[in-house]
Amino acid sequence: MRYDRSTAISKRHENILALIGAGSHSSRTLATELGVSEQTIYRDILFLKTLGHNIEAVRRATNWAYRLFSDQGRGSVQQRRSK
Repeated sequence: MRYDRSTAISKRHENILALIGAGSHSSRTLATELGVSEQTIYRDILFLKTLGHNIEAVRRATNWAYRLFSDQGRGSVQQRRSK
């Protein structure tokens, strides 16, 4: 049912935020952990960013990964873009 699907998506968003908050994770790692495609992760990350979550991709030695940054000491996204 629609309600069940919405609840599952919301729960997945919570899980993404929890995983990224606990450490940097690649799209592939997140997709594997949550049992969805990497494309779903890309869409979810974009959606979470539109809600105001400060998620950024960072370069690691072998790949890219997402990290959740707090705005403390870094300025807001708008402030960083204007620099």
